[in-house]
Formats: sequence, C-alpha cells, structure tokens
Amino acid sequence: MFVAVKNTLITSVETDLQSNCESIWISIRVKGISPVYIGAFYRPQSTDLDYVKELDTSLAKIQPNASIWLLGDFNIYPTWIGSLLLLYQVVVIQPLI
Repeated sequence: MFVAVKNTLITSVETDLQSNCESIWISIRVKGISPVYIGAFYRPQSTDLDYVKELDTSLAKIQPNASIWLLGDFNIYPTWIGSLLLLYQVVVIQPLI
C-alpha cells in the first residue's frame, strides 16, 4: 500500500497514526491552514468488523478539527453500513470499479 504525493508538496509520513490494521498515513502542510491528513486503508475480506474499528485508533489521534481524506478498499458488507454510520460521519462513495 502507498500514497503518492507530488514532490513539490510539504508532506510527512505520520507513523504515530499507525494501528493494528493495514494503513498508511501522511500529512500535507500548507502555509496558513491546518494540516490535511490522508490515510490509505485495506481490510482483507477474511477479517471482521472489529478490524475496521481498529482504524478508530488512528482516527482518535488526529486533532478534532483536522481535514481527513480516508481512502482504500474497505470490503464493507452491506449489513455493516448501519453500524459504521452510528460510529462515524461517513460519506459513502460508489466503488470506481
């Protein structure tokens, strides 16, 4: 897994945001605004909803008003959507493929 960023941007790998799931986090710094955090996440199909909840460990470490872009392959089952909506403010986007 990786996050590709244009080399003219000021970025940092945020290793302190790692948790017990397959994810990588970076931050992009722009003068005059709060950092933007970008996370890439993968949930293997063999894992359960608790694996997705492990992502909360990472999210809880980010300052409350920060901008977060979280992307990846969540392999979410339709029956889990209700549970996730109760835990997070989620914007569900249709898969690209």
